[in-house]
Amino acid sequence: MPNNILSICKIHVNIGKFAEGADFQLFQENNGKKNSRVSLIFGRNGAGKSTIARQIVSLSSDDGNDKIFLDKDGNQIPLSPEEKTRIRVFDEQYVQEKILIKEKGLENIVMLGDQVLARKRIDEIDEKTIELGRQNVLLVQARADLEEGTHSVEKIYQQAKEVAKDGGWTERYRQIEGGRPNLTPERWNRILSAQNDSSRQQLQEYFNQMFDKYTKAKNLGTTIMNTVPQVDATRYDEQPFFRLMSQQLDEPVLSEREKHILNLAQTGDQGLIEDARAVFSNEQTDVCPMCLQSVTAEYKASLVESITKVLNDDVDHYKANLKSLRFSKIEENEFVLSGIPGDMLTNYHKAVRSVNNIIEQYNVFLEKRLNSLFIPITVKPLGLCKAINLLNEEVAKLNSEIQSLNHAVKDRDKIKNELLRISDQIAWIDAKDRISAGKEAEVKLEKTNDDLEEVEKSIDSLRRERDGEEAKLKKTEIAAKKINAYLANVYFDKDRFRLVPTEGMYKIQVRGESVPPNKVSTGERNVLALCYFFSESGKGKFEGSEDNEAQYIVLDDPISSFDMENEVGICALIRERASHILDANEDSRITILTHNTSVMQELSHVFDDINSAKTKDKRYKIDYFELHNGKMEKSDYPSKRKEYTVLLDRAYRYAKSTQEDSDESFLIGNILRRILEGYCTFNYGIGMGEICHDEILRTRCGEAYDMLSNAMYRLILNDGSHFEERVASLDSSVTFNRYSYQEKRTMAQCVFVILNYLDKDHIAKQLAGVSKEELRGNISKWQRQFKAS
Repeated sequence: MPNNILSICKIHVNIGKFAEGADFQLFQENNGKKNSRVSLIFGRNGAGKSTIARQIVSLSSDDGNDKIFLDKDGNQIPLSPEEKTRIRVFDEQYVQEKILIKEKGLENIVMLGDQVLARKRIDEIDEKTIELGRQNVLLVQARADLEEGTHSVEKIYQQAKEVAKDGGWTERYRQIEGGRPNLTPERWNRILSAQNDSSRQQLQEYFNQMFDKYTKAKNLGTTIMNTVPQVDATRYDEQPFFRLMSQQLDEPVLSEREKHILNLAQTGDQGLIEDARAVFSNEQTDVCPMCLQSVTAEYKASLVESITKVLNDDVDHYKANLKSLRFSKIEENEFVLSGIPGDMLTNYHKAVRSVNNIIEQYNVFLEKRLNSLFIPITVKPLGLCKAINLLNEEVAKLNSEIQSLNHAVKDRDKIKNELLRISDQIAWIDAKDRISAGKEAEVKLEKTNDDLEEVEKSIDSLRRERDGEEAKLKKTEIAAKKINAYLANVYFDKDRFRLVPTEGMYKIQVRGESVPPNKVSTGERNVLALCYFFSESGKGKFEGSEDNEAQYIVLDDPISSFDMENEVGICALIRERASHILDANEDSRITILTHNTSVMQELSHVFDDINSAKTKDKRYKIDYFELHNGKMEKSDYPSKRKEYTVLLDRAYRYAKSTQEDSDESFLIGNILRRILEGYCTFNYGIGMGEICHDEILRTRCGEAYDMLSNAMYRLILNDGSHFEERVASLDSSVTFNRYSYQEKRTMAQCVFVILNYLDKDHIAKQLAGVSKEELRGNISKWQRQFKAS
C-alpha cells in the first residue's frame, strides 16, 4: 500500500490570513535523492505559522479540507481515514483542549485528553441542567394555574356555560323539550361543536320560524313538496366581465397587408378574416371562394401567416377568455305546488326573468366584442348581482314555504333536532368569547404539558449523559508512567514535576510535594501538554510498537517564551521522541515551526545529531524554510550560523522595530547581555560591566559616553549578583521586564551604538544580510539621541 505521507511536499491553506488561498512548501522535492523527512520552519510572530498548523488540524474536521496536501507536481494527495489519524499537530489549541488544571482543596489536579473534554462537557451539562430546572419550575407553575388557578380551563368554561344559559339556552330548550333542563356535559359538548358564522339575529329569527312550523307539524298533510335551488352569485361576478370587455389588445408590428387585415378586424369584419383563415388553411383549397381565382400554396401559406400574425396567440387567448365569461341563463323550475301562494310563485318567475334579461344583454355585448376583438367596449353595470340577490330572496321565501309544508309530512323529531341545533348555535355565539378563551387555555395547557415532558426528558437525558461523562473522568488509562518519563527528560529530574494518578484523576507533585493552587506556571503547563502529545501515539498499542506506523508530526512553537528556562530540556525530549519516531518507520516525517532563532538553531543541532548517528544509507534530508511576507522560502542552515550572529540579528530587528513583539520583549534583556558579554570577552578579555569604565569606550564614545554608560548600567543591574535570584525564580527576565517597550528598544539601540563606536566594521560584517546603507542610516540616527544636546 503506497504511503501518501511521504509524498507530501506542499500544503494549500485557505483559512485565516490566507483565506484567499496560498500554497506553502513543507518539504523539498526529493528528485531521486534522500527523502526529506524533517523540516524546520522559521517565522516571526504574525507570519502565519499557526494558520498553517490550524489548516493541518482541519483534516480531522468536516469542513471539506480533506485534500490540503500537495505532491511535488502540485497534485492533491488523497488521504485515507487511517492516514488522517496519523497526522497530528501540537499547537496552542491542542494545549487548551487537552490539558485542564483545576483546584481541588489545597491541591491542583490535572485532567488529560478525553478527561478534559468530559470535564468541559459536564460543565456544559450542569449549565443546561440549571437552565432547564428554571424552565421546569416556570412550567409547573403555569400548569397549576391552567388546571386550578383563576385562569384554569375549567373555570373559563364554567363562565362560558353561565353566559350561554343567560343568553336563553334554558328557555329555548324548555320550549322544545318541556320542563327545565340542565346543561349536561353531553349538551355542552354539542354547543362547543356548534361553531358558525351566522349572526345571532338571523339564527333567532330562523329559530322562531322553525318553532312555529314545529307547532303546526302534527296537523299538516302528507304532500311531499319540491324545493328550488339557490343561485350561486359568485358564478355571475360582473367585474371580470367589465375588465375584459374594456381591455385594449396590443397591436403587433404589421405589413401593409396585415394592417388591412387588422383594419377589417377593427371595423367589424373579424368573422370574414376568421373564415378566410379556415378556408385557406385547408390543403384542398386552390380557388378563392370570393373572387374564384386560383391561389397557390405559397400564397395560401403567406395569407394564413398574415392572418395568424394579426389574430395571434394573445388574441386567441383573449377570445377564449371572453367566451369563458359567457353567462348562463337561469332555468325556471316548472312544478305544481299545492298550497303555495300564487303571488309567491309570480314573484319568483318575475325575478328569474329579470336576471335572464340582464344576462342576455351582457351576452349581446360579449358577441359584439367577439366579432371585433380589437375594439374595446365599455359596459355599464346593469345590476346583475342585485337581481340575483333578489331572486335568491324569492327562492328563500319559496323554499321556506316548501319546508314549512314538508314538515307537515316529515317526522316531527327531525324538526325538533333542527331546533336544538339552532339553539346550540345561538348559545355558541352567546358564549364564543369565553369558549375561545377556554380553547386557548386548553392549547396552552397541552403545550405546557408537552414542554414540561420535553424538559423532564431533557433533564433525564442530561443526567444520564453526565453519568457517562463522570465515568470517563474516572478512567485513568493515560500512560502516566510514560508521561512522567518524558517530564523527567525535560527537567532532568524525575521528581521535579510528575503526575500521580489518584481517584480517577492526576495530582501534580513537584519534588514529592503537592502543588498549592495557582502555582503551576504556563511553561509547566505547556511542557506537560507536549509530554502528553508524545504519549498519545501509544494509545491502544502494545509497548514498543507505539510509533511503528507511518505518521506526520507537526509542532507549532513547541518552545514559547514561557518555556525558555526549559529550552534545553524540551529540545532533549524532542530529540528523544523524534529519533524514535523516525527510526520506528522510515516513512514518518516531522515539521517544527518556531519564531525563535535560538530555538531554530538548537533544533538544527538536534536533528543534525540524530542524523549523524545513522549510517549513510539511513540518513535523510533536513529542510529549512523561512515564512515571510506570505511566502515560504528556502533558508540557509541556521545550525551553521554562529550563535552570536543570530543574537545580533535578533537584537537589530528589535532595535529598529515599530511594534512590540511580546515574546522578543520578554527575552531582549538576556539577548543584549549575551551580545555584550560575547563581544567584550572575545575582543578585550573583560566583562560587560568593566567595559563601561574602560578608557577605550570613554575615548571612542566622546560626548555620548555619559548617556551610553547610563543605558549600559541598566543592563548591568540585571546581571551579576542578581543572576542566582533570577534562576531561583525561574524567570530570567523578571527585573528587566519592568521597563517599557520604548525603553527596551532604546537599550537595544544603545548596544549597537556602543559596538559601532568600538568597531565601525563589526556590525556590517556580522549582519551581512543587511545593506550597509540601512545600517549606516539607522546607527547614525540612534547615535544622535545619545549625544549631549
